[in-house]
Amino acid sequence: VEHLIHEAEAHVVLLFEGGGERAQELGHDPHDLGVGGRVEFDVVEGEEIAWNELVHAALIFSANNAVKGLLRAQGLREDEMVEAMNQRARDWGMQDTHFTDVTGIAPTNVATASDIMILAQHAFATPGIVAAGAPATYQFNGVVKGTPRPHTLRHTDRSRTSFLNDVKQGFKIVASKTGYVKEGGYHLVSKVRKDGKEIILILLGSATSQARFQEAKGLIWWAFSRAF
Repeated sequence: VEHLIHEAEAHVVLLFEGGGERAQELGHDPHDLGVGGRVEFDVVEGEEIAWNELVHAALIFSANNAVKGLLRAQGLREDEMVEAMNQRARDWGMQDTHFTDVTGIAPTNVATASDIMILAQHAFATPGIVAAGAPATYQFNGVVKGTPRPHTLRHTDRSRTSFLNDVKQGFKIVASKTGYVKEGGYHLVSKVRKDGKEIILILLGSATSQARFQEAKGLIWWAFSRAF
């Protein structure tokens, strides 16, 4: 069964490798607003956002327009990045995956749960991705005509406020990424650690946003109680 998922991990891996730790600021194109039918990251015309902050916005807030900004900073066309993503998928053995856009919102993007597991294993083993996607809340300033413009991003993974991220109970969410498309429902990919052991959960096609987090808590609890 083929599922659709927001593949931020894939393009951010590539963008990190291509862009490194550049700290330059770049103008944010107003055409990036509303990607996917809604404004996901509140920027204004002419605002400059640092490379590192766009990476945080893509991973913490699932901001598709931040991904577009990173792509533009690379000086790449979208079709070039899509081909690079598909080549990386082939290199990693993701045989049933095909990307058609860089945000993952197009209904023509397809993948299987087993392929997404491969993607998650690579993405969650990348220190830059884990670090950038870790904060539950992240604050920074953009710049508009020399004046700071504050932003606060809250992680889209609501299970980070549950027992799955409670060190007192021995749990820690190492990395996670949410996704949603109309055709495929709500998704969650999460790597959780407990007592030195780790589990990666691939949850696809939940009926509601809240349902995926409830399902994730039950499945991860069950897995740790049975697997170790």
